[in-house]
Amino acid sequence: MRYYGGTKLGVGGLIQAYKLSAEAALNNATIVEQDVTQTIELLFTYNENAEVMRLIKEYDLKILSQNYTEDCNLQLEVKLNRLQPLMSKLNLLTDLGHKISFKEV
Repeated sequence: MRYYGGTKLGVGGLIQAYKLSAEAALNNATIVEQDVTQTIELLFTYNENAEVMRLIKEYDLKILSQNYTEDCNLQLEVKLNRLQPLMSKLNLLTDLGHKISFKEV
């Protein structure tokens, strides 16, 4: 026998107690929607900065870190549903002679 709050429940009572507890938890829960993201790193020259800033705006990228020294390095967060179109655009830009390289982190 199981006891719940000092009362002997039996199998049926225990099932009912668990059911009510689970129902209360679900009714009081908050649904949180969150985008699945991937971190990428872009390496580029200063001449490519304007093009990279356009990509950040166009693909709604979040800048996680930036390092502007001899060359430029950005770590960015991209929503997973925008990753493939972004990679296609970056491949097109490099094929056109832009010096932008990327990798997934």
